[in-house]
Amino acid sequence: MGLVTRRAPWLLLFALGACRSQPDGPLKTAPSLQRSASAAKRPPQPETLPLEPPPPWAEALRAQRYRDAERAFEALPPDAQHNAEVRFAWARTRLELGQAGQGVALLSGLEQSLPAISAQVAELRAELLLAAGPAADAAKLLEARGDAPSLAAASRAWLEAGDAEHALKVAERGLANLGKGRAAHEREISLRFARGLAAEKLGKPVWPGDLRFVALEAPLSDDAKTAVSKLASLGDKSPLSPNDRLARARALAVAGRVADVESELSFVEPFAGRITRPGVPASLRGTALFNARSDYRAAEKLFEQASQLGTEDAAKELFYMAKSRARAQDDSGAEAGYQLVIQRFNTTPWAEQAELAIARIYLAAGSFDKAAATYGRYLNKRGAKARFFDDASYERAVALLCAGQAAEATPLLTRLVARTKDVRFEAQLRELLGVAALTAGRREEAVRVFKDVIVDSPLSFPALVAASRLRALGSELPAWLEPPSSGATPSALELKLPADVALLHRLGLDGDAASALAGQERRLARSHAPRSGEALCELYGLLDVADRRYAIGQDAATRAGLDRAPGPRSRWMWDCVYPRPYSELITRAERERLLPRGLIWAVMRQESGFRPAVRSPVGAIGLLQLMPSTAEKIADELGEKAEAAVLSQAHASVRLGSAYLRKLIDTFQGSVPLALAAYNAGPQAVARWLVRGENLPLDLFVARIPYEETRGYVARVLANQARYAYLEGGEGAVQAPSLDLPKGIKLPENSY
Repeated sequence: MGLVTRRAPWLLLFALGACRSQPDGPLKTAPSLQRSASAAKRPPQPETLPLEPPPPWAEALRAQRYRDAERAFEALPPDAQHNAEVRFAWARTRLELGQAGQGVALLSGLEQSLPAISAQVAELRAELLLAAGPAADAAKLLEARGDAPSLAAASRAWLEAGDAEHALKVAERGLANLGKGRAAHEREISLRFARGLAAEKLGKPVWPGDLRFVALEAPLSDDAKTAVSKLASLGDKSPLSPNDRLARARALAVAGRVADVESELSFVEPFAGRITRPGVPASLRGTALFNARSDYRAAEKLFEQASQLGTEDAAKELFYMAKSRARAQDDSGAEAGYQLVIQRFNTTPWAEQAELAIARIYLAAGSFDKAAATYGRYLNKRGAKARFFDDASYERAVALLCAGQAAEATPLLTRLVARTKDVRFEAQLRELLGVAALTAGRREEAVRVFKDVIVDSPLSFPALVAASRLRALGSELPAWLEPPSSGATPSALELKLPADVALLHRLGLDGDAASALAGQERRLARSHAPRSGEALCELYGLLDVADRRYAIGQDAATRAGLDRAPGPRSRWMWDCVYPRPYSELITRAERERLLPRGLIWAVMRQESGFRPAVRSPVGAIGLLQLMPSTAEKIADELGEKAEAAVLSQAHASVRLGSAYLRKLIDTFQGSVPLALAAYNAGPQAVARWLVRGENLPLDLFVARIPYEETRGYVARVLANQARYAYLEGGEGAVQAPSLDLPKGIKLPENSY
């Protein structure tokens, strides 16, 4: 997390490339001013000795409880309120609370009083001035930095100050020094928007081209909305053609932005007959509704309308009509729709997907014999060239196992084991082979397979359910992990946080401390080579945030180190890849909600990678990725109010997310695996799968979950939890889940 989460909207473009070192995925982090700007011209930092105890208000800041921190500052005696560290932290708090005007005076003279964080003081002053004014002072501070993100913000600040000429020059200076790569492209978007705004004020002809670039290159951004609005004022002279607006509508539809798609189509439709097929507007509206997960019935009707009017791909429209019916839990209607795709468009790829989709309807509904037969027909018809050969083979094997037909399932699973290169999928397949052997009466073979899975894929979900199988058989379990690797214990690293990082941490500003540390990674890595990964992991481990630490661990840790018990040579890998941030906050939430130890971290690791301000494409926010609508309902049940703006703060995400986990666990009679499935797919979907699946053992129930994303999610989070348990308590702390599922689940009326 950077310096602020509540700031001028256009300032959010300051550091679009700041978090590119995070693990790949669909989620996008909110940008960080501090990481992008303050490291650019940072003087060499002295290193500090072990830290002093933090002040009492620091805990509130560490959990991002800014109102509590404000009350703590107000309660200090006057002499303490004038302390330089207090003034900096208080100013930082007031910016978060939208009280920027009251924060500026607190920073007077602090560069001299706090030389270790003089760069952060200047940066905070700029942000306060941007929020409260005068804008010209903020612009001067930003311009002095000279990096492209700061120049983009400086240009806009000059605009606010009424100096468009200066704003234009600053933006052009930034565009002349963009650099290369993806981050440079994102900086170009920000700078061209700033230049476009300045050029518009001055009547320079460059502005429509700049704003068109923003509208098309960053269609989902707020700046693009502004650009489109300004260009629309040009009427027929706008450089945004109907084809441009159609391209924007397509991008917005994929993102599920229903209202924005409607806005774009209002411009496109008068020209639609010249630029596209008649059914395309209906298709885009349907796509937006489908991806927003808001109204599948309305989406179904729009896709049907699109197919009748004609689009670039009529088969696709019918397929999504059927898929919308399936999402609306209309199985018979979905099957009829898929059959229509097969009948009318048998030679298209959509027909092949429809064949597989019908089999999946039967599998999800618990019609296992029918599902197995349908998968079999697909495989026989399509042969080895089938696009979904492995998926269909796996799902057919699961259907056969659920139907008790182990002999037929075994060759399918064996062939998949030989084909796959995914070690996690291989472990799952091998555990199912053990289930097949047990079902066929080959007990000793099953025991051997289950033990091998535990040894070869330690603490994975397949290993956990294999252990449950062994216990049910009365068989002895192997150790969860082999002992640590042998060899000499490495010498202790001499680690000291840089002075600015140490001070920010002591003040409870751990997100800011991590950003400051990120700007010094190269120097620190060089000084600790060849153990740079270990050193950086340990340094970040001194802070109570974990996003950057976790990202480093993905590259620095080895599978060999994580597949054995943590020891002197590998403990740092475990701590880095399975970090435990916000420890006091999470421990308190676990106790209040009676949650299993490590579950919140396990979910957080999978949901956000420990990034507190991350937002998903569908709008989920924060460490535990809560949808604002879900957060509002949880808060209402707790007698509180939840604002989307605070979901990126650790205390809000953990408090509401832990309450939701408790609600789901109670809904599913204490079953953590089912609660996790519901956290990902929704309780209605899980209740539906249970109608014909509650008599299945856990491993087969999870294997048969029709959403691949949810299937993987349950497996990964349970594996995460097992690793956290082992870290804290060793062999005896790991609990294999029960194979038995609760019976007769009925969702309460207030399920969501």
